[in-house]
Amino acid sequence: MHPYTQLARHLSPMVGPEEAGDVDWTLLLQLANLHKCTPLWYVRLWEKGLLGELPTGLVEYLAQLHAANVERNSTLKSELAEIVGWFAKVGIEVVLLKGAAVLADDLYGDPGARLMGDLDLLVPPDRADEAQQLLLGQGYALCPPEEEKVVYRLPTDVDYHLEPLYRPGSGIVVEVHHRMMSRQGGRALPVDRAWAEKVPAPGFGDEVFLPSPGWRLLHNALHALLPYGEFIKGQVLLCNLAEAAALLEVGHELDWSGWEDAGGKHRLRAELNGYALLLHELMDVPFPANWPPLSKNANLLTLLVAGGAREVVSPYEDDAKRLRRHYLARLPGYAWHNVCYAPGWWRLPERFGCLLTRGLRSSARKKLRL
Repeated sequence: MHPYTQLARHLSPMVGPEEAGDVDWTLLLQLANLHKCTPLWYVRLWEKGLLGELPTGLVEYLAQLHAANVERNSTLKSELAEIVGWFAKVGIEVVLLKGAAVLADDLYGDPGARLMGDLDLLVPPDRADEAQQLLLGQGYALCPPEEEKVVYRLPTDVDYHLEPLYRPGSGIVVEVHHRMMSRQGGRALPVDRAWAEKVPAPGFGDEVFLPSPGWRLLHNALHALLPYGEFIKGQVLLCNLAEAAALLEVGHELDWSGWEDAGGKHRLRAELNGYALLLHELMDVPFPANWPPLSKNANLLTLLVAGGAREVVSPYEDDAKRLRRHYLARLPGYAWHNVCYAPGWWRLPERFGCLLTRGLRSSARKKLRL
């Protein structure tokens, strides 16, 4: 079994205990670290009674890492409660995104399962500056600026959150969002729909919410596939797939209708079908009723699996060549809808210029990470 597949099956809540068999545990640890899911891997191995299969030293290492993550997440949750309390005092509603949502609803049933880099907080667009100033007044500071987010002098729609803030000495970073995502993902996740379909956040006050389960699942998929061109480069992180599987396992009657709209209207069908196929094949997630047939994407699964593990396992030469062709074939479309995007038909000449001079050159790959 491919190491990427082995690790995925360990992480899935829908796959029961399986005999470990011949496993290179050191290699799986490397993959778990690269895919930002090591604490969750430990939790799932414990739940499935597989820790006894691991070398003793590895179990001890994973336990220490998990304990450290429990402590960090506890600090983040306390800070989150304080921040939303400040917002509530001035009447700012907030929708918790990504890891912040997991802190609220305990998605994994374990406080140390999820690694988190920052707290992502969605506030109404007309209150975003006020929320930012409130945090600055409470001791937060602006993070050092990143490189200029402009390509070919063309303003792209990367503006979806204000400058990240950090609390000095704490390691806590906060992003105040006024949109769900940037670029193509942001257009497929309209912020007004997110607000209209929000649900209460467990354990928090009346002005704190989560995205609806269906929108949360779609946000997870698009965030896994789009921001840095992961889909076209065949690099889907298992931490994201595992979170989608957990969302689907909880018992919500998830609404997948947003996927159809994102796939058709926003030209993301291949990406989302590929993600659904990975969930089905690697993590035993069942397809929803009336899901369109995905047989035409069978080869895509092989490409994504090979890409997902290629950091530590070199794929077969043929797979590497196919991945390369797949990347080059999808690069223009990705650049057109993301790097070279700007609203308005009058921008078309500029967008074509951006695509031809930047998006199709090998030197532009760094720009794709904007």
